[in-house]
Amino acid sequence: MGRRGVVLSPAATRDLGQIRAWYSQPGAGPRAKRKATAIVRALRELERYPYIGTPSDEPGLHERVVEEHTIIYRVRDDMVAAEVAGDILVIRIWQPGQDRLRQPPL
Repeated sequence: MGRRGVVLSPAATRDLGQIRAWYSQPGAGPRAKRKATAIVRALRELERYPYIGTPSDEPGLHERVVEEHTIIYRVRDDMVAAEVAGDILVIRIWQPGQDRLRQPPL
């Protein structure tokens, strides 16, 4: 198996874009930039430590809380397709206070 990778779902890509836009708006300040950087760093850390998060209530999913945001992800252990085995699929990146019941992760 090659190097493990982190793949963002279309929803997670949108989530990350919204987070970056929020934290980079005028007047956001250095603390906001640190928060955005911490979230991106946490996504990269999943490559080395895929099980760093806690198991989710959803079977097969994990959650990692970073700067009050929750990264929802799955570690692919597909034995049929060795090229993706071990990859991390980020399903969503929930923002603080986001209504998770109205927007299911899958």
